Amino acid sequence: RVLDESALDAQKKKKESTPLDKLPLVKFDYPDTKQLTDQVVASLRKTVISSILEALKNDQELSEWVKTGLVKHKKENSTDCLFCGQSIPDGRIQELEAHFNDEYNAFVVEMEKQSMAVRSAIDSLESSSPPNRLGLYDHLRNEFDNKCQELSKELSGLKEYLESLLAALKDKAQKPFRSIEAIFELVNGNASVMSDLNAVISKHNQETDDFQSAIRSARTAIEESLVAQSLTEYQQKKADVDLVTAALKSASDRAAALRNDIREIEKDIEEHRRPADELNADICSYVGRDE
Repeated sequence: RVLDESALDAQKKKKESTPLDKLPLVKFDYPDTKQLTDQVVASLRKTVISSILEALKNDQELSEWVKTGLVKHKKENSTDCLFCGQSIPDGRIQELEAHFNDEYNAFVVEMEKQSMAVRSAIDSLESSSPPNRLGLYDHLRNEFDNKCQELSKELSGLKEYLESLLAALKDKAQKPFRSIEAIFELVNGNASVMSDLNAVISKHNQETDDFQSAIRSARTAIEESLVAQSLTEYQQKKADVDLVTAALKSASDRAAALRNDIREIEKDIEEHRRPADELNADICSYVGRDE
């Protein structure tokens, strides 16, 4: 069959190529966004029950500063404020401990754990890297580029979704005493995108394994295409010649028929000329002159 220009170019590239090294498939496990989302939603709904200090409740920066200071004062067993040098009022340490109780500390640990899990999922997305396109055979690079773009778009969508979970956890860490209801439009990974990319890489690896056979196949395809193209051109030209030949034969037959008609007419004229000459001779003889 006749190959179109792009297919013929691909076969030529294949014929002229040299064997390349095999490439590793892209190995990647999509993060379980459903599980992560469920865990984040559950954490957002939780509230910390403690003897709340209003001054610290709504000021996360101040709360963190006081919490760090509380740990340092308890560690050094100091009865004076290490910041201003004044004596710490009686019962103040106990008030702060009631605010930052075990439940609060457990909440902080849970937020850090959840955030770490989401960050780990984001890092895993960024670690998935396809091989260099220059390592593939020329005729596979366009297809490879398209599949890489699809994968990049897929991973970008997942990353954006995971970052929204992370932002929600960060917001919750600043509001430990409030329950937050959040709805997320779940985004899952599409395994077929990765499979399609690996299918292109597998084609490359298979061609390396069957390189000599692929070269012969490309040469045969090019040869058959050129022959088919030449045959088509030959058939068209032959048809044109046949039309001209038929027209020439028709004209030749017509000319022959006309020549035959001319001969018949000339014969008739000749046959009529002799009696006319004889008649003229008789008249001349009768009248005595040939005028």
